[in-house]
Amino acid sequence: MSEKKKEELIYDAGKGLFGKFWVKKVSIDMIVEKAWVAKGTFYLYFKNKEELYEQIVENILEISSHCMTKKADKIPDIKERLVYEFLGTILFFEKNDIIRNLCHGNKDYFTQKIDHLFMKQAHLSLLKDLLKDSYDDNEENFLLLSRLIGFYTNMSHMKWCFPSEEEYVRFTVEFASIIVNWFFSDFNILSEKIKYDTIKSDIDAFKY
Repeated sequence: MSEKKKEELIYDAGKGLFGKFWVKKVSIDMIVEKAWVAKGTFYLYFKNKEELYEQIVENILEISSHCMTKKADKIPDIKERLVYEFLGTILFFEKNDIIRNLCHGNKDYFTQKIDHLFMKQAHLSLLKDLLKDSYDDNEENFLLLSRLIGFYTNMSHMKWCFPSEEEYVRFTVEFASIIVNWFFSDFNILSEKIKYDTIKSDIDAFKY
């Protein structure tokens, strides 16, 4: 077995285990047992399990960035591009437990390096790769868009509400299209008129 192959086995074993369990629960013994390598071999490539985990996360994000750039080149219409991104995120989360848990703020998947701020900055960077020169706006709007996508991914938990896969898919496409069209409208004009305190006081005054 080549040395390169051993490193790949360790990487793949770690990726599978970190996806199934959280970081602290996975031990180096578990990784080397699944990879079928000696424990000493692990330390030839990684200082500790956190270094392996962080490399896995960074590699996934790097591949995502490459996909975003390709998507930006392939789909000229910015709204259509964003709708595909909304839908793609749901499908990506269904297949990637690590990133799903990180994006949903599961602290069991955080390390000293990989935390909420790291993921926030990574997602903003991915969105900028996706939109490229088609969308020139401030950081706050990119942050809003990132939060909208995060909110949208909760749709995967609502699958049981739909009588068929076809209806679920149709609704997710329609919902993504509504969000994207709204995002490019003058939503600030309406949102500035809405007074949260007024709504809250009305609800508080309501007698159940």
